Amino acid sequence: MERPELSPAEQHLEHLRKLREEPLYREEYHKQRELDRQAYWTGLKPFQLADEVPTLPNPLTQFYVDQLHRLGAIPLKDLRDGQWYYGNYRNADLGRWDAQQGVFHHLRYKWGYRWDQANHFQHDNGFALFTPLRVANPQEIKEELERAPQ
Repeated sequence: MERPELSPAEQHLEHLRKLREEPLYREEYHKQRELDRQAYWTGLKPFQLADEVPTLPNPLTQFYVDQLHRLGAIPLKDLRDGQWYYGNYRNADLGRWDAQQGVFHHLRYKWGYRWDQANHFQHDNGFALFTPLRVANPQEIKEELERAPQ
């Protein structure tokens, strides 16, 4: 007797069951997913805007660090203490590098503007990371500081 074709919802449930119960299926699925993700990153063009930086994988492996550098992200070793940078972060597009603490200070909005910190993408701590793309211009810095709490 022929088995009827599964609906899309049934196919999805079957996929989830296999991920849960079949180690080889799960391993192959994750391998293929990583290959697809790497192919996507390899095809990206250099970043012009912060919004063009894709969500960073967690954990961030050396492959992705190398890709970020290729796409225009500023390496950790090239940051200057006290310099404001334009880039990509979950809550901000600007951050001021603090070499002593090894973090970017940035403004975020959470029941009003407040100062917060973010790691450079090469210091992956499992949380959202700042990807600096260029030195911020004076107008961007001025507008950012106008929002700062006094």
